[in-house]
Amino acid sequence: MIRDISEKAAFSAFPSLLLKDWMASYYPKFTDTGYIIPHQVFEIEVDNANLPEYFNSKYFNLMHAGSLLKPRNPKVLVESFEAFLNRNPEAEKDSRLILVGGRSVFSNWLNKKKSVLDQLILVEEKLPFNYVHSLQSYSSVNIILEAKSEISPFLPGKFPHCVQADKPILYLGPVLSESNRLLGENYPYSTSIDDKEGITNMIEELYYRWKKASGVLSLNRPDLKKYLGPEYLKDEINKIFNSLGQKL
Repeated sequence: MIRDISEKAAFSAFPSLLLKDWMASYYPKFTDTGYIIPHQVFEIEVDNANLPEYFNSKYFNLMHAGSLLKPRNPKVLVESFEAFLNRNPEAEKDSRLILVGGRSVFSNWLNKKKSVLDQLILVEEKLPFNYVHSLQSYSSVNIILEAKSEISPFLPGKFPHCVQADKPILYLGPVLSESNRLLGENYPYSTSIDDKEGITNMIEELYYRWKKASGVLSLNRPDLKKYLGPEYLKDEINKIFNSLGQKL
């Protein structure tokens, strides 16, 4: 069925280049018909007047927003954060790891860990999108957590929101992933989901950068904002129209 679609479709859209290339390795026609339409950034109102009590914007807040599906195991992340605090006890007073999302298969473990780790904040409920994005925008670091695997060809839906929030992204996932492709091979805060020492070191580096910058960190990637915005989308659509002798 997919082969029939690939061979008969005049055009096909993919949210990521890696997914297009991966699919084309099985269905070669996608190489010719595929266009990349990534998830888009758009203007979102940020509200700093109604931040919850558990969120102090003056703290070093590491934020993961989203459902913890079974493959997205947060245990090593939490243990790495705990190791960071053990190595840097002065960070205990102003550092928080905040996990926002509904209950998951990890809830029991996380709640037990929370009982001995005051700096771990669990919000096990679904929150409105605009509210969560405000939290992302006022966090120090946003976390993208993907499953442990050889490849992650999909662009996570939260990736554009993290780019728009303009805070450093701590990416935990496969080396071969669309997120890594976009962040770039020299991006310093990317490692596997189970690399405890690496994650601990990255949190530590980000913390001392945050301290040195008086609590202000930024992702500063206008290239990603452009790629995820209307200008790139218009260019891709024009490629399709140009092939038809038209223009948007």
